[in-house]
Amino acid sequence: MEPFLKRFAHQLLELHGAELEQVCIVLPGKRAGTFLRKYLAEARGSTQWSPRLHDVGSFLSHLADMRQGGSMEMLFMLYHTHKTLRGPEAEPLDAFLQWAPTALRDMSELDAHALDLDQVYRDLKSYYEMEDWAESLGDSPGQIRSGEHWRTTGLMHRAMLAYASDFHLIVTSSFPHGFSFLQSNVQIASLDHAMWFHRPFRVDEWLLYSCDSPTAQGGRGLARGQFFDRAGRLVASTAQEGLIRLKDHE
Repeated sequence: MEPFLKRFAHQLLELHGAELEQVCIVLPGKRAGTFLRKYLAEARGSTQWSPRLHDVGSFLSHLADMRQGGSMEMLFMLYHTHKTLRGPEAEPLDAFLQWAPTALRDMSELDAHALDLDQVYRDLKSYYEMEDWAESLGDSPGQIRSGEHWRTTGLMHRAMLAYASDFHLIVTSSFPHGFSFLQSNVQIASLDHAMWFHRPFRVDEWLLYSCDSPTAQGGRGLARGQFFDRAGRLVASTAQEGLIRLKDHE
């Protein structure tokens, strides 16, 4: 079976072969444009003007007559705003860059789903106020006993890490496809989930959870995760396959 883009190239030449330079095509990404140009060249067999190719971001920039900022540019703009708002209390650039990329991604996610910013930030503020209030109360005797038990029981740390590894693992497969598990028409279910423990660790200490998805197609996604301790050592690995469906709105 011929690739979709190859068949699309032949159709473009049939419909617009004499005025291809006046055609504008919006593709999911820049990589698709590379293959479409290749198939157009193969189908025509001679020199030709290429149609205008856009990904979604560049097309919206073209319509709005605005330029899309790059990641480094956006970081420095955010740092300028941070210094303006915080004044003498602003963090130095090296400390700012420890958390700013995550903040930018969160802002982009909020914009992508058109969430109410006032409500989101109000809920976040309330959450941290409750957390500070809970910490001010101190630990109860039961919490102290539970903490001692956690510090002396390695198997419980493994069980808790296995439980935590399920959070946001398989949903990583949805990122390249431009939808979120928070959407009402998205259905995600775990098919299998494996865990490997490589070194001793404590789940109540700092751990970095790195997730990626090497493949997601045919309604299934595969995701991998790695846990690193503060020293950068790999302490555990996980893998999960899941079912991903887009449901029709009722």
